[in-house]
Amino acid sequence: MRTILAAVLCAAALAAAAQAFPVVSAVSGPSAGEFEAQFAGAARAFLAAPPAQGALSFHARSPWQDLTDKLLAWGAFREADQTLPATYGLADLRGEAAGPHVADYANVWGFKDSTGRFQPAFLTFVSEDWAVDAQNRWVIRQWLFTLGLDGSVAAVGRHLIVETRDSSVIDYQSQPLEPGDAAAVAELRRLLEQWSAFRPR
Repeated sequence: MRTILAAVLCAAALAAAAQAFPVVSAVSGPSAGEFEAQFAGAARAFLAAPPAQGALSFHARSPWQDLTDKLLAWGAFREADQTLPATYGLADLRGEAAGPHVADYANVWGFKDSTGRFQPAFLTFVSEDWAVDAQNRWVIRQWLFTLGLDGSVAAVGRHLIVETRDSSVIDYQSQPLEPGDAAAVAELRRLLEQWSAFRPR
């Protein structure tokens, strides 16, 4: 089972999500950094979770609605806790986890209503490119998108994380971006196309 790596994500991204989506702002307790590390760990945990095998049929609707349906049908479920909403998530690992690889995560976050039915609230995309430097450290180049269910961008950032091979964070650099940034728009388009075509292996 893959170790869940704790990485400190961009505070601005989660703050924007809290303003845009009340289900996040209603969750309180830990400091911003602790919350972000838990948020990242929750997404990465889906590498170890087997996908569900629910039935899924697509309709002529928005690709974001189809993506939400895919996550609900095939994603592994994680219950809400005191700090994070409930979520369904999928992970796509390309390459061996012990060496250079790419790891992408798509999640729909929300809550269960009084009948126990899951109510989606927002989406996240995390895309990570893992490399090993000359000092045998992980160098992780990461994108993080926080999105409305219609694909509207609440927050986007690029992050550079340096970790030891046993997952201790050595350095972290964050670059929040505007939703209209050309590189962010291109990356979001690429990720939507990738997840639209994704099928669990």
